[in-house]
Amino acid sequence: MEANTISSRRNRFQLKKLEILKIWRDNLERRLASIQANIDTLEVQIKRNSK
Repeated sequence: MEANTISSRRNRFQLKKLEILKIWRDNLERRLASIQANIDTLEVQIKRNSK
């Protein structure tokens, strides 16, 4: 029973860690998309201004 309890706790910990890592990843993907949009906008403005 002891090993089963430890295994169960380890499994819950791993699932929680996975959930947190996915949240971090999603947040980073949103931030990266925002940065990319800003880069794209600046590139368009620079090209327009250099004509």
